[in-house]
Amino acid sequence: MAEPPDPPINVKIEWATPTGGVDLYWTAPTYTGHSPVTSYIIQYRSVGESSEFFTIPRYPSGVEQGPYRLDESDNLTRSQEFEFRMASVNTAGQSQWSEVASIWVGNRPLPLPERLGLWFSMVNKTHVGVSWPQLDDESLLMIPDIYGTRRDAWGYVLYAYAFTGNYTPSEAYRTAASANVTSTIIAVPTEATCGGLFCITLRLWTLVGDGSENPDWRACTDTSDLPGTPIDPRAVPSPNNASNAYITWQEPTYTGCHIIVQYLVEMYDTVISNLDGLWSPVR
Repeated sequence: MAEPPDPPINVKIEWATPTGGVDLYWTAPTYTGHSPVTSYIIQYRSVGESSEFFTIPRYPSGVEQGPYRLDESDNLTRSQEFEFRMASVNTAGQSQWSEVASIWVGNRPLPLPERLGLWFSMVNKTHVGVSWPQLDDESLLMIPDIYGTRRDAWGYVLYAYAFTGNYTPSEAYRTAASANVTSTIIAVPTEATCGGLFCITLRLWTLVGDGSENPDWRACTDTSDLPGTPIDPRAVPSPNNASNAYITWQEPTYTGCHIIVQYLVEMYDTVISNLDGLWSPVR
């Protein structure tokens, strides 16, 4: 005698397209109730809005196991979290419901407005400090799929690359908006550590993915480092002319990324003033 089957197992939802679609996957039940599964029932509900599940008026056949596309025609166009469950059906009836699977549905975030670009707060040959502004309420209203009240569901992501080596941007840092972080330190790739051009792109991310692959807002900097200070400077009067002096020094131990091409010497008259503001270059 036929019996209702077990529910499908391994129910999984994956984001499918940037237009609001998802793909549903599952595995057929091991026990089918001595009768083949003829179809599956899919239900969904919006998390936080209602405890009631709604049945999607399309029924995958018993031989399907996904991916089964659900999209805007199934009323899944809103940017929010949905829960899904499934049941198996045979000639004897319907199974119990499967475990619930959930996913955020929506579009990828739009590019950042130009006025919200990033800037370098510190640069040397091995690391750069990067800062960016927190999105204000006006900007949030202009950018869809930011899930305003769920600050853990969106944030910022930095991609970095060097013009002197690999041109493909790679993820360097990611943070949720809820962390209230607006700056970080990023290591410079080896190929750009001395005089290389290093670029960073700031994008938004949400639970459905990152922003456009094209740079949303990019900043670049040369990673050359400044040299150290000359060592042990000395000034001695000239034995031939009391108005002249000889200056000696040793080269700094660290010269930065390039050879030293010039030294700057400044002086001030201690009889007139000892204020640093009266330093003047020696020509």
